[in-house]
Amino acid sequence: MRARDAGPTPRRAAGPWGLVAWALPAAAVLLSQMQVNDLAFQVRAGRLMWDAGALLRHDVFTYTIAGAPWTNQQWGAQLSIAAAYGALGWRGLVFLQGMVVGAVYAATYRRTSREGAAPLVAALVTLSAFATALVLPGSLALRPQLVALPLFVGTAWIVGNRAAAPRRLLFLPLLGVVWANVHGSFPLLTVLLAIAFVADLAGRRGPMAWRTGSLALVSLATPLLSPWGIGIYRYLADLSSSQVVREVIAEWRPILTRMPAGAVFLGVVAAGAFVFVRRATRRPNLEETLGLLTFTGLALWSGRNVLWWSVAVPPVVGGLLAGWSPADVWSKTATRVCALALACLLLLGSLRVMTRPVDELLTEDASPGLTASLAALTQEGRRAFTTRWASWFELALPGVPMFVDARVELFPDSIWDEYFVVVGVRGDWRDVLDRWHVSVVAAHREDDRELIDALSREPGWTVAYEDAEGVVFERIEPGVAEPVASGS
Repeated sequence: MRARDAGPTPRRAAGPWGLVAWALPAAAVLLSQMQVNDLAFQVRAGRLMWDAGALLRHDVFTYTIAGAPWTNQQWGAQLSIAAAYGALGWRGLVFLQGMVVGAVYAATYRRTSREGAAPLVAALVTLSAFATALVLPGSLALRPQLVALPLFVGTAWIVGNRAAAPRRLLFLPLLGVVWANVHGSFPLLTVLLAIAFVADLAGRRGPMAWRTGSLALVSLATPLLSPWGIGIYRYLADLSSSQVVREVIAEWRPILTRMPAGAVFLGVVAAGAFVFVRRATRRPNLEETLGLLTFTGLALWSGRNVLWWSVAVPPVVGGLLAGWSPADVWSKTATRVCALALACLLLLGSLRVMTRPVDELLTEDASPGLTASLAALTQEGRRAFTTRWASWFELALPGVPMFVDARVELFPDSIWDEYFVVVGVRGDWRDVLDRWHVSVVAAHREDDRELIDALSREPGWTVAYEDAEGVVFERIEPGVAEPVASGS
């Protein structure tokens, strides 16, 4: 995150560590289940836009806010993900996710090494940060945030190497335009440039300070080159300030409240501080200090930001540990053995993706039994209320509108109040289901125990399907009007 000098970085025997920094993150993806709770509706939205040849600007997924204006800021990522899904299917998306994650942390290792860290130190720092992101559910999931991650890494690389290659800074406005149409993290471009500007100004690097300061101002305008113009900032303000968002979405909560991710984060930060005290060869400069404080603070404020922390901090730590070279020499035989072991791990993960049934590659949010049950019960416009699987049903059952879904910021507080009344079986929960003409309820076995118990005893409702993941209830009370479905 600091401007590098133009001089070459001394070369040293790298051993297997560059391969380790790429292969282990990629293998971790190939050997785990793909999360679909935030991915499925993105695929559905992208497919709708490809089919219609137009952007989605209004809600077409729910019956509670059907037709409401939707600032679909992530439309670029949705089109990209939907295109990849159409060409590659679920198996291909798993490989794609593995490639992106592997490439991002390989680039982070490379940036850390170029700051002067020994290969082993660069690998350990990079993999420690990766492990911290890995243990927080959803951080490395394939969704718009992951699509934006290479943009962040590329921006940090350009800004960090601005002294050696100042002309590359001219690419940043273009990256800013793309970023603003992919994911709501686009203000991080301005953050990186602002940190660089302050460092350049304090370091009396006048011409460079003029460049970074000017580009920081330009970066504030690049998001306006989106279909929503200034509305994209209103969307971001509403999203970041929404109390419902921070309460409903667990990953928006402070990282120290998320276990075990909070404990891992705290442990990695403490270990880094200890190693710095014992092995650092210099103090952090202003740019490094601002970068450490900014991205560590963002992660503490919201666990969602640990992803940016995991790729922003390693190069800084690597620079501070430059000159410390534990176990720097590896024999060719040891390197080959390590490379072979990593190749076997990648092969094992690849065979798993290619041979396992698709259902086993996805998380429980893609439940085939619950999906089939809901498909059979929601014919002729019957409305469903579900808690865990809305995003998946929007893709798997495109004709069945949902009560709410993963777009938490889109729904007014009144709708969320009614949602939590039903889930918590509080007050007039029966009236909410009646008022919205809900005839089918899909409840998660662990998360919705109170709702399952209540509906099991409720006259006029019966269990239509159940498995280890959830229970589907059907209203059998006669005389309940069934509205025509309003979703798409």
